[in-house]
Amino acid sequence: MSYVDVDLPESTRRSEAVPSALQGVLAVATTSTLDAASTVVGLSLAPVLVESNPLARALFAEYGVLQSVVVISVLLAVVVVGVTESAVRVLADRTHRPVLAGSVVRLVGYGTPSLVSLYAATNNVVLVIEHAPLFA
Repeated sequence: MSYVDVDLPESTRRSEAVPSALQGVLAVATTSTLDAASTVVGLSLAPVLVESNPLARALFAEYGVLQSVVVISVLLAVVVVGVTESAVRVLADRTHRPVLAGSVVRLVGYGTPSLVSLYAATNNVVLVIEHAPLFA
């Protein structure tokens, strides 16, 4: 059983939280792709650069940069979506404001990893510009 949010119009459903799941997934996918692409480009154009994440660095050495970046990006996106959408569903059944709860959970659940990936991609681009012979 769940509570009914009396402040919501009759037509508002639980799934109408803003941002939507699709918007969140697109944000995570886009920023993760930017991070992955800038990592691959940076490591290939600037040999003096190394991956700062020791786990990723070990995977790069074992399986190659491109394959590892793709697998890591997809796995992280799946985990983010799974955890975020599970939390939205759990909270929707336990709160009297399911749309607000879903909005907050999605904003934090998708926003945080998106900002981290965007920061990493920006940092990668700056490092490439500073260290790639192409830009020197």
